[in-house]
Amino acid sequence: MDPATDVTGRCFVSYRRSHADDVSKVVAAMLDHGVPPWQDLRDLASEPLESAIDEVLRSPSTSGALVWLSEDFQASDVITRIEAPRLLERLDRDKSFFAEIWLADDLDFARASELFRPSGQYAALSESWNVKRAVTSDRTLPDGSLGRRIDEVEARRVAVTLLRRRLSRIHAALPPGQPIKVLVSAYGEGGEAFEPGYAIQLNWSRLFTHRFVTADKWQEVITPALAGVYQAVRNAAPGRALAVEGRSSLAACLLLGHTFREVTKVPLSWTQHPSGAVWSLATPPIDAGFRVSLRHQHVGSNDLAVLISVAGDVEPAVVATSTLPTFRAVLKVSPADGSTRSELAAAQGAQLARQIVDAIREIRGQLRTIERLHLFLAGPAGLAVLLGQLLNAVGPVQTYEHDQTSGVGCYRAAALLGDPSTT
Repeated sequence: MDPATDVTGRCFVSYRRSHADDVSKVVAAMLDHGVPPWQDLRDLASEPLESAIDEVLRSPSTSGALVWLSEDFQASDVITRIEAPRLLERLDRDKSFFAEIWLADDLDFARASELFRPSGQYAALSESWNVKRAVTSDRTLPDGSLGRRIDEVEARRVAVTLLRRRLSRIHAALPPGQPIKVLVSAYGEGGEAFEPGYAIQLNWSRLFTHRFVTADKWQEVITPALAGVYQAVRNAAPGRALAVEGRSSLAACLLLGHTFREVTKVPLSWTQHPSGAVWSLATPPIDAGFRVSLRHQHVGSNDLAVLISVAGDVEPAVVATSTLPTFRAVLKVSPADGSTRSELAAAQGAQLARQIVDAIREIRGQLRTIERLHLFLAGPAGLAVLLGQLLNAVGPVQTYEHDQTSGVGCYRAAALLGDPSTT
């Protein structure tokens, strides 16, 4: 008997090199949305092509395939003699394996059925296959010619569709009550290596330089990707909780939590490494021993600064940041014993997150002109996730990452939570 398919495995990408520009967009979107791809240009080592592809398509760690079907599909012997036959064999014998066929070059179903015929076989596409037409527009190709190609929005649609298919199988395979495992790589040195066992693998490390990402990447890539992941989880795995871990910037953790806010009814937990402690809003809270104080500043401002000092005092770096607006008031959260550093347990984190957000709501009620929050945090990633989950209906929240350039350093703007243009 063949080994059972790992439904959390990689997705094989079959395509013609003439459409590598389309497929590169799709593969990037797959990484952004947590679908680990296998693409020859990325993953094929210096080994014989036929044996390598045969091994990947037979491997239990390959859980599905994306076929980018173009007019020149049959011009490739590798596709017609190796990839297509192996895909059909796998689909025929392995009910856990899935395949998505996307039609390029404005192909219709009849023409697609003619093109997707493996060498020496007469079977064509059946109506039961998952076949979708890619939405294309006129674009300049890498060689300078004009052609019909997809944009990043369409690539995102392909990736979300693949994620839904993937999650539906994982949801069916998991025992009731078991959470979906999520791995996050949101740090410049995080890498993009495939890790078996994780249903969703959010690979954003290529977008980061250390902890930092440009504003356009937050707005155009990461925030929409998380929105797509949320929709896929709700549609394909209703009722499942998410168990998240990985290496991530604090801003990415805040955005992750904000996407899966407590009001969405999608339970989410964060595993803090290296301790292995699980942070969750469901944890019974224990007093963290922090105090909240408010300092009024510029009456003419509509911005509220929230300074959260757990692992260190954030205020010196905030003061040293010349790019910040004037603040109507400053809400400061710090250890009640006056120390500049504190260790938090998971249960204390759950209490502190609620304490902070309750204070924000109270102050917004008092200072009704507040339009935007500016959040500065020195603390564990788990606390950032829990805060993000609770920051609902408080207006836009600008997050920041600490840049330790020299001295106390300064803060650089990061993700904007609740931005209407990205939701």
